Amino acid sequence: MWINVEGYEGKYQISNNGEVRSIHPSRGVRILSPCRASNGKLYIELYWKGRRKTYMLHNLLADSFKIPVEDAKRIIYEGYKGKNAAKDNVRAWLIEKIVECERSHIDYHDEILYLKKFLSSL
Repeated sequence: MWINVEGYEGKYQISNNGEVRSIHPSRGVRILSPCRASNGKLYIELYWKGRRKTYMLHNLLADSFKIPVEDAKRIIYEGYKGKNAAKDNVRAWLIEKIVECERSHIDYHDEILYLKKFLSSL
């Protein structure tokens, strides 16, 4: 889900997983790449009327979606960006559950179909 970055309406948007995109009338829409500070945290630079402002990505996410900063840090630094570890963990868990259901002697046909459908959406 994308929402406008406060103060940059119509120019920048942020997604619920921490991606930032710019919207330009002639250049179109493009995803911005964050930079890494010396402390390992990600930051992004936004421009408005020729002025640059730097935001820590987790703070921008927290302010935009009105969530606690710790939750924003968890989203950005624990898998939703970069290595996609959280998505991979869910995928691995789903595959494990599908295998367990298929090996059991209990009829889990509907559950298996549901898990496979969810897995294909990842």
